[in-house]
Amino acid sequence: MSTDQAGPEDILTLPDHLREGLDLLFVGLNPSQYSAEVGHYFANPRNRFWPAFNRSGLVGRQVTAEDD
Repeated sequence: MSTDQAGPEDILTLPDHLREGLDLLFVGLNPSQYSAEVGHYFANPRNRFWPAFNRSGLVGRQVTAEDD
C-alpha cells in the first residue's frame, strides 16, 4: 500500500452555495482539481455544464463558471 495518498486535509474543494429561497439546486460530485484551483464550479474549459445550462434557457443571458 502506498503512503503517498492524500488525506482529506490535502484535497482542494469549494464551498457550497446554499441559501434560503433557491428555486433550483444543481448537485454534482466533488469539484475537479482545476475548478478548485481557480475557485469556480465546472470551470474546466472542456466541461459541458455551462454550455448545456446556457442552452436550457433558464436564464436570460449567457453565464460561465465565473458566474457561479
